[in-house]
Amino acid sequence: MIQRIQTIWLSLCMILAGLMFSGRIMGFTGDAVYELTFRGLAPAVQTGNSAADNSFMIGAGLLLIIIAALAAILLYRYRKLQKTAVFAAIAGAVIVCALELYYWNLAAKTYNAGMMPHIRMVFPVIIIILAVLALSGISRDEKIVKSYDRLR
Repeated sequence: MIQRIQTIWLSLCMILAGLMFSGRIMGFTGDAVYELTFRGLAPAVQTGNSAADNSFMIGAGLLLIIIAALAAILLYRYRKLQKTAVFAAIAGAVIVCALELYYWNLAAKTYNAGMMPHIRMVFPVIIIILAVLALSGISRDEKIVKSYDRLR
C-alpha cells in the first residue's frame, strides 16, 4: 500500500526547505544592513572581504531535511526506517531553528542590529509541524497494517 497523506506533508517539507535556499531568511538593520541566507550572516551589500559570519551549517541542515524527507517518501514499505528518516528531518529543522536564533543573537550583540522579519524565518517551524503530521500518518498506517495482519 502506497503512502497516503504523509507523502503530501513530506513533499511540503521538501518544498519549504528548498525555498529557504532561494533568498534571505532574515534581515538585520543597524550600522549596516545584514542578511541571513543559507550561507550564513553577511552584509547585504558586499564590499571587499566584509563577510560577517559565513557558515555551511544552515545549508547542511536544509539539505538534511530535503534528503530525509525524500528518503521517507521512498521508504514507504519499511515504516521503521521511514520513521527514522522523518526524525532526521525534524532534527534538521531543529538545527536550522537553533542557527536562526544564534545568528539573531549574534547580529544583535556584535553588530547592534535589529531584526527585519521575513516569511522564510518561520519555515523551519512549519517543517517541524508537517514532519510531525507525517509521523502520525506513518503510525496510523502501521496500526492499519497490524490490524490487517490480526485478521488473517
